[in-house]
Amino acid sequence: MAYNVLSGTVLAANVYTPSNIIVSNIVSGNLSTSDGASVINVPRVSNATNNSVITNVGGDANTLVCESNLKFDGSVLNVTGDLTASIGVSASFFEGDGSRLTGITSGGGISWDGSTQYGVATFKDADEATVNANFTFNGTVASITGDLTASIGVSASFFEGDGSRLKCVAGAAIDVEQYGAAPLGTTISSSAGFALLKSGSVLRGFGGASYTLPAASTGKVLYVKLSASVANVTVTAASGDRIEGGSLAGNIILESTGSAVTLIAYNGSDWWIV
Repeated sequence: MAYNVLSGTVLAANVYTPSNIIVSNIVSGNLSTSDGASVINVPRVSNATNNSVITNVGGDANTLVCESNLKFDGSVLNVTGDLTASIGVSASFFEGDGSRLTGITSGGGISWDGSTQYGVATFKDADEATVNANFTFNGTVASITGDLTASIGVSASFFEGDGSRLKCVAGAAIDVEQYGAAPLGTTISSSAGFALLKSGSVLRGFGGASYTLPAASTGKVLYVKLSASVANVTVTAASGDRIEGGSLAGNIILESTGSAVTLIAYNGSDWWIV
């Protein structure tokens, strides 16, 4: 079937009914297939933008606009600006800054009371935690300002500091050594805590066998006892050391079996008798 493309201005007939009612022209505009810009009362979009949601302008059914700040690509709705709701907004999760949210119940989030670096957080109430300034942990060292108490015990590879208030502390075993005639020797070792002297001489009176103390070391305690001897012995400080603040390489005389003395090193050169 053949047809012709309409062009130009097309006017409707003046009479449409058998009763000869006259009506005005109802078709107007250019119906050319090349351009419909002059056709009136047709909804138009003035700023076509990819994925933008189309909205009405000014209540005019024929005026539409693409909202560049409100886009939907078939999966994600993207809003540039604020999103407001008169009832509510629900989602499987929310992500981002929630610091301005109010009325969050337990389990929905907490606020922080305090801002100390490395401060350990403790429970305060249902929606708030306290960041402690006196209890910190930097990933390696826990630091407490104040007392640490334990109902069972506290264990560590070592303890350091003032232990004067500790009770029931078992003393460490001390090294007991014997000295005398060969092969025992007469120079007391620095490792000795208790030196048992067995004189190699039967000389009575001042002198007798001579024994040399180890070099003084601050805090070192040494117990010296004469045993199995019928003669006096002389205990002499090492070279450069003193006993009771006396002359260098001073000495102590132990008379007969059972004599004993306890010495403590005040510093690196002075022995004092306790």
